[in-house]
Amino acid sequence: MTPIPYIDIMLGQLEAAPPPPDGLHVHYGYWDTPPAGPVAEVYTAQCFMVERMLTELRVESGHQVLDVGCGVGGTLQALGNRVEGIRLTGLNYDTRQLDAARRVVRVHAHNSLSWVVADACAIPDSLGSFDRILALESPEHFASRLAFLKGAAKVLAPDGLLALSDIVSMSGLLELGRDPSEAKRLRAIIEAGCGPWPELWQAPDYQELGKQAGLEMVAWEDATVATMPSYPFFIEHARVDQLHALADALQLLESWSQARLVRYEIMSFRRKQPT
Repeated sequence: MTPIPYIDIMLGQLEAAPPPPDGLHVHYGYWDTPPAGPVAEVYTAQCFMVERMLTELRVESGHQVLDVGCGVGGTLQALGNRVEGIRLTGLNYDTRQLDAARRVVRVHAHNSLSWVVADACAIPDSLGSFDRILALESPEHFASRLAFLKGAAKVLAPDGLLALSDIVSMSGLLELGRDPSEAKRLRAIIEAGCGPWPELWQAPDYQELGKQAGLEMVAWEDATVATMPSYPFFIEHARVDQLHALADALQLLESWSQARLVRYEIMSFRRKQPT
């Protein structure tokens, strides 16, 4: 397992204090309007991103929900305190994050909650089927987006929904990566700060990947502009915490986002019905 530097900081925060009522989140957030004051508003933006994703999922009582790459369970905590009568499962390959989630996440008494150590690209069939599947800002770290989508499709119930957000490389970035030495240098910066990014030099067409996996795209949004205000906050705090590799990686991602070399995408799929 490749360590992700900022995870240690997050786990330290949970050791020091319980998470906020809406959970501790590990994502950029979604700004529906530019920040009006201190960038410390980022937690509000993170909660808004969770709401944005839950709007895509449309979870109802009786649903079984799987969060792939669940972090320390912040999204499941938020969902589990909004909707009653649901079964929640968080899946992560990092046992440290799941141990923290087990310790701190609490949901409504009428909901069930479980945690599974597994690879996002090999979702165990033994988990059964799910009405809703979520992957919030985690697919960029998966070994194969297509393998993840195929695995998710296998455990997605008929008429089920999959919602995800992802930082996607564009064709302009692929041009930068044509030089092997430059590609190696840039990948080293990104992965030293942000962890594994296996498909950095691929520009995925999610609509086509969905078709290959037996999924139909039903909604898509370019949310790049809505995530941009969070970069200064995270870069500043990474410097303060002496996480210079993380700050360097975020500055590179920020510049790529500004130049439209990467794009932050939010989308949802439903399982295709046999014809």
